[in-house]
Amino acid sequence: MDSGGAITYGEVIGVYRNVSSGSGRMLDMLPHGIKGKTMNLRRIEDDGTVTEFDIQGQDLGHEHGITFAVDADVEDGDEVTDTLPNGKTKTMRLREVQVLLSPFGGGGRLDHTGAKYDVVSGKAALRQPTPVSLPGLHPLISTASGSQVASRHYDNAVFDAFKAIEDRVKSLTGHPDIGKRLMTSVFNEQSPALDVTSHSSDASQKADEREGFKFLFMGGAQALRNPRGHGPKLHTGEQEAMEMLATASLLMRALDRAEARLVGQQ
Repeated sequence: MDSGGAITYGEVIGVYRNVSSGSGRMLDMLPHGIKGKTMNLRRIEDDGTVTEFDIQGQDLGHEHGITFAVDADVEDGDEVTDTLPNGKTKTMRLREVQVLLSPFGGGGRLDHTGAKYDVVSGKAALRQPTPVSLPGLHPLISTASGSQVASRHYDNAVFDAFKAIEDRVKSLTGHPDIGKRLMTSVFNEQSPALDVTSHSSDASQKADEREGFKFLFMGGAQALRNPRGHGPKLHTGEQEAMEMLATASLLMRALDRAEARLVGQQ
């Protein structure tokens, strides 16, 4: 403790080393009263945009990681750039971010957020992910979901695909409803606003298609889009997400047929 009564960083490190759980690992921190260094943080948001802001941190080296205030806005995958004394920069991609509370409880003077990191070269530093082409899928699904697939935000990719379907249905019909209500109304088999049936099907086949596609459009909105627009993340894996995007592609191609028929009626 210094002459003014403030705890020093070395004393804090020593305390955490002594009370850690026998592993000998030094817990990393930027607790109350210890000044950090201003660094730049960059993050890819769920919609693919890049957010950038300054943050106070303390780089303890690759072995021990980096620390921030306990309420710091940091998460796995963020990239933090520190300007070194020689003017060069060091960019660190965060992993294993966790909030660490004081082993003594109470006052919270030692509470902090710690993270491990991997050093990223300047050329490999965080950048806007390039939208990927989704081979075999409808181009509008690739456009809607490519960036999210590239950044491995699979729930967002599925949501955006079915949102694109909803937007196209509304654009083609001018219908004000959304979600399941929209699909139920537009694809009512008794008087559908859009004809998505196959070009070569007979009357009996068209009747089956109209009813079946109505439920497919309703199910896409209700079972695949809605749960990803509200509530906690579902953590959908890549394989399952791609299967959902294939379903969205099928529905988007059905809308191609409907739009062609509308154009032909003009």
